[in-house]
Order: sequence, then C-alpha cells, then structure tokens
Amino acid sequence: MEKIGVFICTSCDIGNRLDIAELENAAREQGAAAVYSKEFLCSKEGRAFIEEKIQQDGLDAVSICACSSRVNYDVFNFENVAVDRTSLREGVVWSRFPVGEEGNILEDTAEYVEGVSFKDELMALAKDYIRMSVAKLQSYKMPEPFKPEEEISKTILVIGGGVAGLTAAIEAANAGYEVVLVEKEKELGGFVAKMKAHCEVNHPYKNIVPPVVGELISQVENNEKIKVYKGATVASISGMPGLFNVKINVGGKEEEVKIGSVVLAAGFKPYDASKLTDLGYGNIKNVVTNVQFEQMAKEGKLIRPSDGAPIKSVLFIQCAGQRDENHLPYCSGYCCLASLKQAKYIREADPEAKAFIIYDHMRT
Repeated sequence: MEKIGVFICTSCDIGNRLDIAELENAAREQGAAAVYSKEFLCSKEGRAFIEEKIQQDGLDAVSICACSSRVNYDVFNFENVAVDRTSLREGVVWSRFPVGEEGNILEDTAEYVEGVSFKDELMALAKDYIRMSVAKLQSYKMPEPFKPEEEISKTILVIGGGVAGLTAAIEAANAGYEVVLVEKEKELGGFVAKMKAHCEVNHPYKNIVPPVVGELISQVENNEKIKVYKGATVASISGMPGLFNVKINVGGKEEEVKIGSVVLAAGFKPYDASKLTDLGYGNIKNVVTNVQFEQMAKEGKLIRPSDGAPIKSVLFIQCAGQRDENHLPYCSGYCCLASLKQAKYIREADPEAKAFIIYDHMRT
C-alpha cells in the first residue's frame, strides 16, 4: 500500500503508560504517510475522525494502534481501505507490569535491567509493534475480487432421489433455484419407497404410518424448477463452486450440465449380513435381515421362508456388527426403531404371535 495512516488511541491506559509522541515518531520513521493520536478511537466520534482523515489524506491503508483485533472488528472496518490492528492495550499496557520481589506492582520507572527502566522496555515493545504493522501494510496488496470468465451457475445438483434428496430438491426449488436431481434407480423414493410403513414423527410417536414419500415424489415431478434424471448416474464433476461441469450418464448417453453447488443425498447401503457368520445368515433360511423382513411385510408375506408357515415367533437381534472392531465401528441409528416397528407388524398380523428384541443399546 502507498499511503499508510497510523492512528494511536490514547485511552485505556495507553496514554498514561506510553509516550505517544515517541510512538508517532516511530511510525513516521517507518514510512507512515500520516500519523494521528486521539482518545477513544472506538467511539462514534473516533471512527468519524478516522474516516475524515482517510478521505482528507487519501489513505489506502490504516494501522489502528489501540485494542486487540478480537474486539471492535466491526468498528475498525473501512470500505476499500486495508486495516491492520496493533494491540497496544492488551498486548502492552494491560499485560506487562514491573513486579517487585514480594509480588507487588511497581512504578514503570522501576529498573527492568541495569540502566533500563520498565518504561523503556514498554516503549521498545510498543514501537516494535507499530513498526511491524506499518511494514506489513507496506507490502500488502488489496485482493481483487474473482471475476470468472463465464457466468456463475446457481443451479443445484441433488444426487439421490430418496427422502433426503427429494426434500432438498423441493426446498431449493421453493427458494427460487433451478434443480437437477439424479437418481440411479428407475423410480424415485429410495429405500423408503420400498417400506410398508414407518414410525410417526409427531406426538404420540406410538403408531406406524404409511410412507410419505409418495407426496414428495409428486411435488418433485410436478415442479417446473426441478429436472429429474431417473436411471442415471453422475459420471464426473469438475470445476469449482459456481462453475461445476457435471457429466450425467442416462440411457447410455452422456449429458453435460453447468452446476453451482452439489447436495449429496445418496442414501445408505445395508451391511453384508453374510459376514456375521455366528448369526446363521445365509445358512439358516429363517434368518433374514430387517431389509428383507420389510419387503416381506410390504408384500403381505409374513411367513417363514423355510416352509411358508405363518410366523408365530420372531427374535430381533440389535446392534449386529455395529460398534464392533471386526465389522462397523459405529451405530447405524436406524435399526432400533425399525425393529420396534416390525415387531408391531407381527402383532398386528397375529395378536397371539410373539416378538422378542435383544439389544445392547436401545435408541428411540
């Protein structure tokens, strides 16, 4: 920066413990174009004073030698002017005191080292801080705003057409944005579309209700701001925020679209239960996953896979492979409510049927 102004606050003990005239000279010797001192620079009058001098002297950078940059950052903010903060208050006069042998605070005239008073040491520190601030501003260049060669895209890409993706697309469209939604399956809805029911999300939280995903799908497919690709995948994403180049594979062809931002809502994949050999999955026909059980319930086939007989007793095993160093280190956060819901399927289908749930931790 070419024209640097230094503004030294004399309040908050700065003027009492430091020689302001010496500090002003140090700033000028370092190359400051203008140097001023005034009490309460953070006040309304103080800020107005700084703004006046910026205009009067044509300053393009200022060093505010006052309080810490952790405070009053909104006060010392001037349009098109570089600002550096020099902490004379917290960094010098509020943190350094001469201390006697008994822990008592001495006067600044007390000897710091032989032939040097504590006041001299304070001044040396304060002047160094001011010199460093001016030197920093002398080598500083104002950043130039990024000007893209092409217009920034505000279109939002949503990857995944389940509940999360559908909701994201609807909310973005309602906010006025164009949306591109990509779903790898031939139909929207994700895993929830394959469910018989889900637990209600409102009080009293006791009942199971039909999936609401159908309404979300309808809203998405009838919204002019949302373009849906079904049976499609994202081949690649390149570029930068606001200027993403996205290639979409759909129907054996590749389409390229300009995207501003991306929402990843790709859903989840059930853990491979065949790895849980101690539970008999894959070897015992009547051992199924909760995903398979949900499909059985939706199809109205709550029967034993082994012989087609009605289910009279079911054991749900929770936390299978979860928080286990040999499988998954985390809890899915899904299975507890799913098992409670599926236990109700059994009881509703046959009030005499039994449902047992074995769990390590129950999260509801």
